[in-house]
Amino acid sequence: MNGAVCVSCDLTRCCIVLLVPAILSKYDLLQPQTIEKDYRLQKNRQQWAQFRNDLNNTLHWLDDAERHMANQKVIPTSTLKLVKAINDHKVCTPSILPLFLLTLK
Repeated sequence: MNGAVCVSCDLTRCCIVLLVPAILSKYDLLQPQTIEKDYRLQKNRQQWAQFRNDLNNTLHWLDDAERHMANQKVIPTSTLKLVKAINDHKVCTPSILPLFLLTLK
C-alpha cells in the first residue's frame, strides 16, 4: 500500500468530522436542561425535608397532647358532680357559686 489512501480511514475521518458538531450541538442543548432539572430536584428535596420536619413536629405535638389528655380528669356530666368538682378545685369565687346553685333549682 505504497502511497495508497485507505478508503475506510477516509470514511472514518469523514464521519468524525460530521458527527462531532452534531454531538457538541446536542450537548449544548442537554446541558441547560440538566442544570434546570438538578435545580428542580434540589428544590423538591428541600420541600420534602421541610415537609418531613413539619410532620415530625406535628407528631411530637400530638404525642404531647395525648400524654396531656391521658393525665386529665374526666369532667363530670352530672350537675351535682360538676358543682363538687368546682368546689374541689376552688375555681368559682363564693359570690358566683350561690348564683350557679340558684339557677339549678
